[in-house]
Amino acid sequence: NFFNAMSEEQYMVNGYKATLSSETDYGLFAAKLYHNNTDIDYDYPLGGQPTLSPFVSRNKITVAELSHVFKLGSDHTFRVLGEYRTNQNNTLPASLGTVEYDVYSAGGLWDWKISDKLSMSHALRYSSLGLERSGNSVAYSNSQFDTSIDELSVNSGLVYKMTDVDTFRLMYSRGIDIPSLVEFGLESPLAPGVNLLGDPTAEPSVVNHYEANYEHNFVEYDTKAKIAVFYQDANDLQSVYDTQTAIAQGQIPVLFGNYLSSEVYGGEIDLKGNLHENWSWGLNYSLALIDDDVADPSIITQYEDRNSTHIANAMLGYANGPWTGDLLLNYASQYDQVRGGTLNSYGDVFTLNSKVSYDVNEDIRLSLTGISMLDDNADQGPGLEAERQIFATVSYSF
Repeated sequence: NFFNAMSEEQYMVNGYKATLSSETDYGLFAAKLYHNNTDIDYDYPLGGQPTLSPFVSRNKITVAELSHVFKLGSDHTFRVLGEYRTNQNNTLPASLGTVEYDVYSAGGLWDWKISDKLSMSHALRYSSLGLERSGNSVAYSNSQFDTSIDELSVNSGLVYKMTDVDTFRLMYSRGIDIPSLVEFGLESPLAPGVNLLGDPTAEPSVVNHYEANYEHNFVEYDTKAKIAVFYQDANDLQSVYDTQTAIAQGQIPVLFGNYLSSEVYGGEIDLKGNLHENWSWGLNYSLALIDDDVADPSIITQYEDRNSTHIANAMLGYANGPWTGDLLLNYASQYDQVRGGTLNSYGDVFTLNSKVSYDVNEDIRLSLTGISMLDDNADQGPGLEAERQIFATVSYSF
């Protein structure tokens, strides 16, 4: 949120949802309809320009979905769906105009149990988006918002159960990240003569993910081990670019747009098991080697140096009657983030969280939770320092 450091906000959120489903001889039919309103009032002085303050953001989202799940024989399961989504938001200040899009989507899933050892699952979703804008404009004409986007997302997986204790999986996914209304059409003054601008010509980001993993169950030790390798390529990633190129009215824009692509090579090792009757444990390590292709080093979002290469977790759990307890230790290696307009390094961060609970009866639970227990006021990133916190809670279920 570009305004958090410079403003106070008041939020009002409300939503409505209705669902209907029916199990028939022809499968499960389901319908879903929901509507969300999010109103945000920004007390943002804009460098001493009270005439442009306060800002008011009004976001409205409505989604309607129909789906049908059915089987053909005992080995084939299908799901078909159709969805309509409309999303609307005003610009900032609200007097400038409104940006909105409508999305029509159709999708399907096919799950096939080929044999007792082999199964596969495929899912497709096609989406067609239409963008439009009304009202006054700062940098772009309303006709430039009359654009459309058509994209296909995919999820596919193959599972081979080699033995009772060995499982091998192959997975592929193609994900689509459609620009938000902010990235499409925000027109907001940050300071006198400086505007934060969306870009109606922004393209969706496309992320392809390939993964293979192998899992073995050490039955005699009540332990499971999994090793995975993956490759991911992401194209047309959206970011913010500081440019001195004036688009309109001699103003300096700070632009959203598609400014970089990225590749990730990585792997993960995961171990988890149980000790005796009451104890559980887990160890996890992941490696991510990121290579960015960036149009310009002034691009705000860069992943190569701004994500940890090494991440590790250790977990210990306890359960005995009404008592439960958990410890989670996390490690993240060095990464860079922007704070106050400069690049700062953070990392080699250890974080310990804990929780102890006691069930008084079936309905009442007492809990004590500790967050960031190793260090108080730890500087872990560009945001606020992580304070050591302890929470005592009473939960009642009815």
